[in-house]
Amino acid sequence: MTAPTINEQDKAQIKRILNIQVPVIAVIGETQMLLADVLKLAPGTVIEIGKGSREPLDLMVGDRQIGSGKAIRKGEYFGVQVTEIGGPEETIRRLTLRNPNF
Repeated sequence: MTAPTINEQDKAQIKRILNIQVPVIAVIGETQMLLADVLKLAPGTVIEIGKGSREPLDLMVGDRQIGSGKAIRKGEYFGVQVTEIGGPEETIRRLTLRNPNF
């Protein structure tokens, strides 16, 4: 079976789509708190997130997980080293399906 051909109009549209900037979020963890406790937060407060320091971080685009990684330090900054991610087709599937299970 041969791959479908892509016309020039489709190529231009794909090029425009690939130039869209999207927020990539590295989620360390999350927790739930009472609003009363949130209002008591102050500098120095520690919030436990229920995730171990060596557990992978979720890599998100919007509300969709596209992979995972680990926290690293790069000079003066923190970063995320990608440890698991699908190829372009898999990433697009995760971004477009209603319930993309990671």
